[in-house]
Amino acid sequence: EYVVLRNFEGFFDNIEFDEHLDIDLLVRNYKEAKLVLNSKLKYPYSERIVNQVLVAGKLVDFDLRSVSDGYMSSKWANDILNQKLLFDGYFRPNEFNYFYSLLYHAKIHKEKISNDYLTRFDKLSLEIGLDLFDVKTAKSLLLNYMKEFEYDFSEPNDMSVYYNFKEFDLKISKKRKFILLYRKFKSLIKNLLYRW
Repeated sequence: EYVVLRNFEGFFDNIEFDEHLDIDLLVRNYKEAKLVLNSKLKYPYSERIVNQVLVAGKLVDFDLRSVSDGYMSSKWANDILNQKLLFDGYFRPNEFNYFYSLLYHAKIHKEKISNDYLTRFDKLSLEIGLDLFDVKTAKSLLLNYMKEFEYDFSEPNDMSVYYNFKEFDLKISKKRKFILLYRKFKSLIKNLLYRW
């Protein structure tokens, strides 16, 4: 059981891989999805979950997110799967889940909202009966939605996924703290060596 979480506009007829160079699937069962897709981990010695699948003779990256991997609230992930829509031969979130899961992704998993997402939010917000999207109110819009449906913010198990814990005043695991410190240290050493 799956949904294509985002970036599915133009699927099959006009698949373009822009700055979002993969297909993001939310699956009920990660191991089953890997088996069905006959996928191979792109980074087998890493915690990253990027899987590669042979599609029409080309290797395509798939991010397989499951209800239990901390990518988002498991309650919300289950709701997205239970309320999915069949559209042009694939499953996608309904309009509300699409808008708000994309907003969650843009605010929680990214350092800033990309320009193509801003354009998409303008269109989607009108489709679900909201005013034109305003980046200044994006945080409160997301917080209100999460509160209304009793969804929790969730730290991804995949440490390669950015987690905007500071803006939302969220707790992070010791593992993520260590990785963030390690990355800062590594960057500092790299800068020092570059100056020599």
